[in-house]
Amino acid sequence: MIKNLLSIVALFTLVSCGTARTIVTDPIEFSDHVSGINIKRSKKSSADSNQEHLARFETKLREALFKSGKYKEGGNLTLSYRFVQFSEGSRFARWFTGGIGNAGEGSLVVEVEYIINGKVIGKIQADGRIGSGVFGGSVDNAIEKAATEVANYTLSQ
Repeated sequence: MIKNLLSIVALFTLVSCGTARTIVTDPIEFSDHVSGINIKRSKKSSADSNQEHLARFETKLREALFKSGKYKEGGNLTLSYRFVQFSEGSRFARWFTGGIGNAGEGSLVVEVEYIINGKVIGKIQADGRIGSGVFGGSVDNAIEKAATEVANYTLSQ
């Protein structure tokens, strides 16, 4: 019994608690056949985001988009993304409070414009949050969740 209880406590300690959601600000209206997708970083990202986090988001987005095989890289649709808000939060506060409340929460909001032939055909925002995890969790989890949200929305269109 004690072994089982300790196992459950260990699992909760190891699991990184994060959430994500998508907000559609302009629904996508495809008028052309989409042959593939280009991913482009906008120059207007939040000052709090750094190149490493932007690159990690793009890598996770590419993995999530192209593993399904629905789209190939390159083509007539461009996803232009930028971080609207980014905060790593406090890993120590997340660890110290064990994910209770919002202490130390890390989060990001990414805006994605869908562009065909230079015309914006849709826009979404995805956010990712991290509240706890091993040694306080990592903001990388929030980045991955936001990238997965963008990929899932894109693949559903």
